[in-house]
Amino acid sequence: MGERLAVRIPIEGDELDAWWYAPEGVDGPAPCAVLAHGLGGVKEMRLSAYAERFAAAGFGALVFDYRHFGASSGRHRNLLDLRLQLADWKAAVAAVRARPEVDPDRVAVWGSSFSGGGVVLVAARRRRA
Repeated sequence: MGERLAVRIPIEGDELDAWWYAPEGVDGPAPCAVLAHGLGGVKEMRLSAYAERFAAAGFGALVFDYRHFGASSGRHRNLLDLRLQLADWKAAVAAVRARPEVDPDRVAVWGSSFSGGGVVLVAARRRRA
């Protein structure tokens, strides 16, 4: 199993708390999966099991908590705002695209529960020049 690295992702004066899993056995930029739970779920709720499998398959993986949840910052705790969550997805995807070990053209989004629908919006809104 690869090493898990704690990561903080800045967004609009707050920070998303995340875990980065490096791709195993890959030389050069690799594909990457960005993962989060739906609604108020946090990364400690078994997202590591999925991220570890992605990493073992040669993908980088980033799991994160939305603002206001888990170890992410945000003044009002447990504030559920879907607009903010979609912005958090955008920031997380941008953060992994900036990592040197990630191929920025091969980034996938993976959501559980309610965020399974949110990632459809995230993917549909992504524009690459």
